[in-house]
Order: sequence, then structure tokens, then C-alpha cells
Amino acid sequence: RQAVDEFVASGHLEVVAELGEQPGWVYGGRTIDAPEGLVTTIVKRLEDPESTFVNVRYAWYGQSFTAFVDTLWFRPDQQVESGGSIGGGGWAFAEGAGWIGSWDGKKFLLTFNKYHTSFVAQDWETGAESVGVRLDFVKSMFVKMGGAFH
Repeated sequence: RQAVDEFVASGHLEVVAELGEQPGWVYGGRTIDAPEGLVTTIVKRLEDPESTFVNVRYAWYGQSFTAFVDTLWFRPDQQVESGGSIGGGGWAFAEGAGWIGSWDGKKFLLTFNKYHTSFVAQDWETGAESVGVRLDFVKSMFVKMGGAFH
């Protein structure tokens, strides 16, 4: 509740409706002096936070962009750790080329989107492309679509 109050006070959110129990409801022997839930709308977006791909796990999809291959974790020690099937690798910034990744016995040019929620991995030799999507982003998409994700 404190976070919502802060975002409303700063002009970033507006409360549209209150949901559920109204102030004065009791939970666990305590009287709650706030509505059970709120519907809000974004009034003003926050500035883009510093985002990075380091310490983030990605779901990696093959050339069809639909077949899940493995998970990748870009570790801060410049290693790429997989969820199991493709083995490990590394990553680095190459002057004039950009981010380079190497796993599955191949070298890839990595192009991340602005928020680092996804990347395109272009095979250095063949030019074939595959994609990675942040695992927390994939999980939230499944939940929003009503699916289960374990």
C-alpha cells in the first residue's frame, strides 16, 4: 500500500476504483483501514531504469523462434551458464562488433532490445538468428494468459 501511495503522491499513478472489502474490514484479527484492492492507471511513466542483461536468465529459442532450446544465464564473470542441454560459454563486448556470446559450440552477435527483455543471437558463421527472452518476462506472459509455469 505504501508503494501505491508514493506513486499516487508523485503523480505517476491514479486510483480508478477500489476493489473488495472497504476500509474497516478485519483480517487475521486486525482491522484494515484501507480497501482490499485498488485499480490504478499509469498517469506518468517512470524514467527508464538502468537495465542490463547481467545476472538475468533468458529462455533461448531456436531458429524457428518457437522451439524452446534451453535457459541462459549471463553471469557477471562473463560466463554463460545454460540450464543443461547446451553446455556453458562466455560473453564479452568486442569493439566495433558489439556484444558477443558463445555457447552451443557457436559464436553469436547479440543484439539486445532497449530494456534487455530480449535479444537476437545471430550465428557468427551462418547468419542464422535465434532469440532469447527474459525468463521472468516469459513467466509473467504465461500467467497473464492464464497458464501455469513451473
